[in-house]
Amino acid sequence: MTIFESYLNNRENDARMSIPLPGSWGIEYSQDKALYNYGTYYPYCILLGDIAKQYLHEQDNPFSSNSRVLTVASSGIDNLLIFLVHTNGFSQQLEETKFFDNILINYFYKLDGRKFSTSRNHAIWVDKISSKVSIDILRLYLLLNNSDETEGNFSLKEFVQFHNELIQDLHGFHWGNSSYNHRDIETYKRQLDLLLSPESFDGKSYAKICVEIIKRNKISSHEDSEINRFVKIIKPAMPSISEKIEKGIALNLMAIEEKDLHHETI
Repeated sequence: MTIFESYLNNRENDARMSIPLPGSWGIEYSQDKALYNYGTYYPYCILLGDIAKQYLHEQDNPFSSNSRVLTVASSGIDNLLIFLVHTNGFSQQLEETKFFDNILINYFYKLDGRKFSTSRNHAIWVDKISSKVSIDILRLYLLLNNSDETEGNFSLKEFVQFHNELIQDLHGFHWGNSSYNHRDIETYKRQLDLLLSPESFDGKSYAKICVEIIKRNKISSHEDSEINRFVKIIKPAMPSISEKIEKGIALNLMAIEEKDLHHETI
């Protein structure tokens, strides 16, 4: 209660509460101490749930024990324990609510073998990435090199090579006789449903399927149905490129260099 009173006294008559983390970083309760508070996260989710149910036209809040909506949380491995203790504990104390249905865990992700650091400018600033970089291909690379199961690493040199090779494959993609057939695509679609579901999510395996399809460089026919099947497979990772393929619009993808990612290190 003393901590909460300290927080209230420092709000300068502001009637609002900053959620999920009150204050600039946690709740200050002395001159040199603050409490990092995960306890507000679950109430924040319930608040958003009340708003979401209106858009989803659902009768219940997604966090209601009666809800048919699946909820998914993402947490870094370093914060997983405190997340589970605070958030799950809070949910169990409330009546007629449920915890998240699924939790996606992320391990540490490095840049060229070193920890991302904003203070040393050892980072890639998203708002400064060159327009030449295909965000779809960047998303696909991140899926291939994710940190879902172990520590990951973003290699600038490797990404540039991956990006430039894939745009050649996409520009050279053509429709005609190939080793692909209808059954191949249907098999991939069934795998897609499994790999992208929250219960068995595996972004790396899904991304490998996308790369395999693109690099095989042909598909069995130019029929709309065949193109649509192909597009549905790559669309979750590459929505912009998929839309252009569907509409028959030129991709106009460009080769890049490391400097196009605006990476500087102090």
